Amino acid sequence: MPALPPPLLAFIRAAVFGGARMCLVVALHLGFLGGAVGWAQAPAATPVTDMEAVAIAYNEALKAFTEGKWSEAASGFEATMKLILDDRLPQVPPLVFMTGAAYFNGGDNGKAIEYFKKYLTKYPNAVMVWEVKLGLARATLRSKKYDEAIPLFKELEGVPAWRDEALLSQAQAYRETTKLDEAIAALVRLITPDIRTVAQAGGGIMLAELYAEKKASKKAVIVLQLLERKPGLVENPVGLNAVAVRLGDEFLEDKQFADALSSYRTVRPREDVIKIQTYRVSRTVAAIEANTKAAVGNPPLAAQLEMLNIQLKEQLDEAKKQFEEFQKLPDFGPGLLLRMARAYYEWEKRWEAVVVYERLLTKYPPGVKDREGAIFGKVIAYNDLLQMRRCQAACDDYFKEFPEGPGAGTVGYMSGAVAMQVQDFAGAEKAFVRMLEKVPKSEFKEEMRYLLGNARFMQGKFGEAVQDYIKYHADYPSGERFDEVAYRIGLCAIFTSDYAKGKTVMTEFVAKNPTGPYTGDARYRLLICEYAEMNYEAVIASAAPWLRDYAGHDQEAEVLALLGDSQAATGKLEDAIQSYQRCAKVAKTDEVLSHGLFESSKYLQKLGKWPEVAQMFEDFVKDRPDHTAVITAMFWIAKARAKQGQTDEAKAFLVDNLKKYIAEPKREAVEPLLLQLAQLCAKRPRPKTPPAPPATPPPAPVPAEQGAPPAPPAPAPPEPPPLPPYDAVAELTKQMRPLEADASVTAKARLLYAQAELLRQIRKPEEADAIYAEMATRFRPADLSPYLLAQLGDFMNFRGDSEKAALLFTQLKEHYPKSDFLDYAYVGLGEIALAKKEHEKALELFTDALEKVEANSKAKEGTIGKARTLLALKRHAEAKKLFEQVASVKEWRGDATAMAVYMQGQTEADQGKYPEAIAYYRRVFVAYQKYLPWVAKSYLGVADCFEKMGQRGDAIENLREMLRNERLAKFPETEEARKRLQAWGVAA
Repeated sequence: MPALPPPLLAFIRAAVFGGARMCLVVALHLGFLGGAVGWAQAPAATPVTDMEAVAIAYNEALKAFTEGKWSEAASGFEATMKLILDDRLPQVPPLVFMTGAAYFNGGDNGKAIEYFKKYLTKYPNAVMVWEVKLGLARATLRSKKYDEAIPLFKELEGVPAWRDEALLSQAQAYRETTKLDEAIAALVRLITPDIRTVAQAGGGIMLAELYAEKKASKKAVIVLQLLERKPGLVENPVGLNAVAVRLGDEFLEDKQFADALSSYRTVRPREDVIKIQTYRVSRTVAAIEANTKAAVGNPPLAAQLEMLNIQLKEQLDEAKKQFEEFQKLPDFGPGLLLRMARAYYEWEKRWEAVVVYERLLTKYPPGVKDREGAIFGKVIAYNDLLQMRRCQAACDDYFKEFPEGPGAGTVGYMSGAVAMQVQDFAGAEKAFVRMLEKVPKSEFKEEMRYLLGNARFMQGKFGEAVQDYIKYHADYPSGERFDEVAYRIGLCAIFTSDYAKGKTVMTEFVAKNPTGPYTGDARYRLLICEYAEMNYEAVIASAAPWLRDYAGHDQEAEVLALLGDSQAATGKLEDAIQSYQRCAKVAKTDEVLSHGLFESSKYLQKLGKWPEVAQMFEDFVKDRPDHTAVITAMFWIAKARAKQGQTDEAKAFLVDNLKKYIAEPKREAVEPLLLQLAQLCAKRPRPKTPPAPPATPPPAPVPAEQGAPPAPPAPAPPEPPPLPPYDAVAELTKQMRPLEADASVTAKARLLYAQAELLRQIRKPEEADAIYAEMATRFRPADLSPYLLAQLGDFMNFRGDSEKAALLFTQLKEHYPKSDFLDYAYVGLGEIALAKKEHEKALELFTDALEKVEANSKAKEGTIGKARTLLALKRHAEAKKLFEQVASVKEWRGDATAMAVYMQGQTEADQGKYPEAIAYYRRVFVAYQKYLPWVAKSYLGVADCFEKMGQRGDAIENLREMLRNERLAKFPETEEARKRLQAWGVAA
């Protein structure tokens, strides 16, 4: 039996052990041993029972082996060896090895181990001893005899060709026996100094898993990042992704957020995995094609390459199967992004979480399952960030895409709660009504019922709010908000001016809740009820115990203000002043502070206590130097000094303080100081009276002689010399000189304003208007203060330059949204829009001026503008209601009242209700005779109505009455009346 030739031996080694697979494939080409030929040439003395039978048995076994018929091959090799009587023949060791290999490939590890051990025992120096040791190690490992397998693989670690497999297998065995440190050590040796092979990449994946199990997060992430840089060596990117995700999840659960994110970032996106798998398939196909091409014309190599192609085809089939299964799976990208967003969120990096959610929503279109989680996550994150507008928008997005989503209940509640926080109370009401109807068993039902009442309460829907609160009481008698709801029912009564009911409800509430978070406010509301009913003594009596019981309470300043108001109403001015001053010291809002400060000032002035006025405001400036009312306080300090005859000191005080603020456009009280300076300069200062000389006793009377003439009368004192002419303009110029040095553009505009106001004081309005016109054209709107923008905007609008006025108003509206003069902008722009017949725009501007803008300097003009706009839109009922409101406001009585009555007539006439219109017109020229422009218009209105009613005679008589009124002679309406009479052919 001849020995195996070296080329065949090398091929066996390469084919059987060339890869780190757990399957032994002995790739011998059929017929290489020559069948009967190879054996027939053996010497006659060969101890073989039947040479022909040996050859046949061997070739059949070999054929079965190459066809993967492992049991048949093993039996064939065993039968062959039985025909050989001398097992020392060189052909026997390969047969022993191949028998073990056949059993191994067939899964019979016990028989494989038996033959491999037999080989090593009988043939320890045979040429294939290392291949056998590898087979023994593999079979032992597959038999789960880990402790026996480890030393076998350790011995193989020194063979370069098998080092990777030896270390990998050791790690596997150690891991199975929970010896994780030893497994890690083996894998570290495997990938040191670098990952250069597919096997090492596989070991890297296992090492990352083990580090994760050992909580060695930093090391695990380092390995993953190393693998990320070796994409060509990772044959199973899906598996690597799974490890990275699992590792990230474990880190996330352990609150190791940075490591979790690092792990998630190593996950390759779906498109990259597809590219890698596609390349792997194409690379294997190319290798098969190359082998097939190389085998042409080379029979000895053909069998070898054919067996190698069989192995490659198995790999190809496996790769294709994995690829097909992967393509059937949904994209893992959205889920990965959700994990990353969760990591950022739990790490309290809410903005980063939002960015990841947005990335998911941008990259993946509607229909992707994880979009629901992303939008829900945005809702929660924005809520935590107090980005209520964005949170509200995210809630809307959720309901648009997932109206029945799993988070709809929570999002619906949050939609309403967030709307409450951004003061969108109508939106909150809508959200809560919808959720209470659609999800009647919501876990948030109690809170939503309570908040629904609050949403309606904040909209002034007090009746509906009370019904919600009553229902809350009925449904939740032990509810967390029960007491607060009872208190709110009382508030609803008070806010609807039902003070009797409010007092009853609040009294009951205080009796049931003598202490509690709402008791102090409830007792304060009782004071309001008493004040509204003019029970001032009751307020005074109840305020003292309130102040004793609730010192430092949020409403302390309000109670002091109410006490001061009641004391003032009962004539206790000294007490009222003290209460107001205490109010100003503890006030927490500017509104209450101003009330206390300026009411105190008012009554001090009434009592003539100007030094106290000055001292109070000086203390305020000292205590609150940065308060916005400081400049206003300076105004009163200067006025108090002037009232005490200290005019020069008052001027100096104003100039010194104007230096600090005149260049700051946002300081809105600068202009009042300048106006006050102009007023002080407009009048000649009172000459200081020189001190009277010391009195001398009159001379003793000398008795007149009998018959002597009487003494002549003492001469009259000489007339004082006339005072020199007083130049108010020169005085103001002198006072403003320190302010002109290095004056900014804003300061220069303000100084011109002071000059204009002085000219108005000395009755030179034309010159003042010229300066206003200069200011409007000389300065950019951006250079002007809110006060000047408001005043110049009004001035230019009145003069008919609506374009320039619009620029000024727009600057005020867009750049000073918190200005006290903001309503000038809305009303002015509304008037411009109305003049252009842009009625919808005008209506929006007037409505915003009245409802959204806190400033109310232009409340009258805004109401009139809105009413006129509604009339232009033919919304007669609404227009008439507003005109009635204008006519009824006591503070607006005068020209506005006459105008409002006239416009009510216009409203009726526009609807064809001529008798009603005539009644309003006549009311104007009867009750408001001194407002001649409206009287003139009303006469024409009456004539128009009579004419349209077919009563020309009455129209003629009405116009003649108009012409008899000499005070109307110069009005254009009077000329129109003459023309009408002439057209009708009647004499005036």
